[in-house]
Amino acid sequence: PGWTKRIKPGARVCLVCDDYTRPTPSARILLPLLDALNRKGIQDADMCILVAAGFHREMTAEELSGKYGPEICRRIRIVHHKAEAYDTDLLHLGRTGMGIPIWVHREVLEADISIGIGVVEIHPRAGFAGGCKIVSPGVAGKRTIDATHALPYTCPGVEIGKTEGNPFWQSCVEVARKAGLDAVINVVLNRRNQVIALEVGEPVAAQQAAIDAFKRVNELRFSTKPDLVIASSYPKDQYFGQAMIAGYNAARLVRPGGLRIILGACPEGFGDCAYESDYYERSMAADWSLPQVFVEAMRGEEDACSRNCCAVHRYLEDLKNSDCIFVSDGLPADADFPNLKVVRSLEEAIQEGRRRFSDQATVAVIDKAGMVLPVVMPGANEILEIPS
Repeated sequence: PGWTKRIKPGARVCLVCDDYTRPTPSARILLPLLDALNRKGIQDADMCILVAAGFHREMTAEELSGKYGPEICRRIRIVHHKAEAYDTDLLHLGRTGMGIPIWVHREVLEADISIGIGVVEIHPRAGFAGGCKIVSPGVAGKRTIDATHALPYTCPGVEIGKTEGNPFWQSCVEVARKAGLDAVINVVLNRRNQVIALEVGEPVAAQQAAIDAFKRVNELRFSTKPDLVIASSYPKDQYFGQAMIAGYNAARLVRPGGLRIILGACPEGFGDCAYESDYYERSMAADWSLPQVFVEAMRGEEDACSRNCCAVHRYLEDLKNSDCIFVSDGLPADADFPNLKVVRSLEEAIQEGRRRFSDQATVAVIDKAGMVLPVVMPGANEILEIPS
């Protein structure tokens, strides 16, 4: 590829790496990558890691060391992306074809070479993580993040496990290309967090190859839609927004009028920062008659999209077709939430299932449900019966 000709002494390299919310084995990738670049004459002082935090909280020193490795943290500069640093860190590149303003961190734009490092896994809006998503929303400005996350309200095709015809994914690609992302290193993990594929190259092509590998290993096939889905969100269960990914997958699978039981520890409660926690809690506490009523109410609220307004909208849409119970120690079980039922034990949730359905009802049990893609296909045999 043409960009590899820029790998020469003195070249500035920006390594755009995902943060603590992703299971990418970054340290295992970064060390040999830095050594290879050194052999090409690029010094450690000419490289940096740009943490693609989107609108997540800043990583702690301990998290940085665990994620990227202590040696890497000593060798090269690490820059935390701040999505609202318009005066210092972000540059404006115009708008996408859908009118989304493009604000990207200057480290990407000022580097001679930019490489994204991440994991390809399911994503509730972009279809799959990895690829161009490392730039948008990873190192994009809040205005870009907000406008992109508003797409589900107006554009069809925004869906988990789908990139083709997905305007959210298309927007990420357009922003990354405008920013000049040269290449990505994308890994695929199985449910034991073992690397089963590694794809390197042009961002869209490498991501697609990784998606194909993901589906071969992590696609779960069911013969029919069950009455009840029990889904564990671990290890994506640090907070409510993460655990909801398992809920989305369960909603894809359960029959209309069925029940979803989502297991999620959620030690950080409703969110990994105060404003997000407050937003989710208020959203669950209000009695929204329709998901669109919720969207209209949030339109005028500052930070609404960055606070995962679209995630709550998807959650409310799913409630129209199936009920949901969260089994969690981190969420308030005694709160009067019209849109969220929380219990402390799986047994209590299963008893609710028994009250609704007979002992011969069908149930799907999904381990690590935020890491797989369930699909319904005739002839599959993942369905189990509730034991009497």
